[in-house]
Amino acid sequence: MNKFICKTLLSATVTGTLILASTALQATPSVKEGEILPRDYRISLEFDFPSDEEVPKTSVGGGVRGNVEFDLPGESASPKTSIGGGSRGDVEFDLPGDSASPKTSIGGGSRGDIEFDLPGESASPRTSIGGGSRGSKLPLTALLPPTKYGYTVSPRPTLFVYMPALGATEVFFSLQDEQGNSHYHTTLKSSGQEGVISITLPEAAPELKIGQNYLWYLAPIEPDGILRPDNYSVSGWVKRVKSTVSDQGSSRSAIALATEYAKAGIWYDTLEVLVTAQRLEPDNTTLANEWKDLLEQVGLDAIASQPMGEQL
Repeated sequence: MNKFICKTLLSATVTGTLILASTALQATPSVKEGEILPRDYRISLEFDFPSDEEVPKTSVGGGVRGNVEFDLPGESASPKTSIGGGSRGDVEFDLPGDSASPKTSIGGGSRGDIEFDLPGESASPRTSIGGGSRGSKLPLTALLPPTKYGYTVSPRPTLFVYMPALGATEVFFSLQDEQGNSHYHTTLKSSGQEGVISITLPEAAPELKIGQNYLWYLAPIEPDGILRPDNYSVSGWVKRVKSTVSDQGSSRSAIALATEYAKAGIWYDTLEVLVTAQRLEPDNTTLANEWKDLLEQVGLDAIASQPMGEQL
């Protein structure tokens, strides 16, 4: 578990009451679903990746691309990481450069149409993060590029996680800054069913500051109601940046908008556009193929065929 989480989340018991411990070993009374705890408590397409920015140092572990190509930020944008690439499709995501993301060791693959450019190594926070598997085919997984780091233009972004069928009816979610200070945390109800779930920061949560790294953390609360520092969990980094995507209103198609976000290296918003469109048009094979291609670009091939789950 992340060192920030370990130093602050000492224990939590959920039996109608979730006990969260601060660094001063103080505990809060019961926490209701959606409740925000005091901020002095600490719990813990080709896509173009952003470049030339400072990313947290992270140790983590990267497919084939479609039409939306995501360009990863350059080396200076993400946490210190070693990554790879592959062939592309339509939505291409460009990853930020090496200076943008946390230090990480990962892999890559081939691309589709939406190409996503990934942020680089120096952009992400200096942290050690990871997840795990408990016997299911696929483990609890953050939908993130291999760097475990992504950009958003939203003050209250939507985060995505693949949730295996663990039987958990509640999850614990927290967000903190790069220094380990709590930004927001809460418990959320869950059906416990398998699928790609989404968590959107509510209006009650403080906005993310532009240019600042935040570490988010999600842990299913087990049937016995116990949440410990070594709990099965997943985490990732998010950084809010200024939008460079032109505002053309609702006249633009979901794929066109996702492609533009992906080329700008805006990972979280690329995902949100495609997921929202698929939930509105679940039988649209073009959207499904773009989703598959985008996830394959960043090594999430196995999750590409998983069902769209609930919004927590």
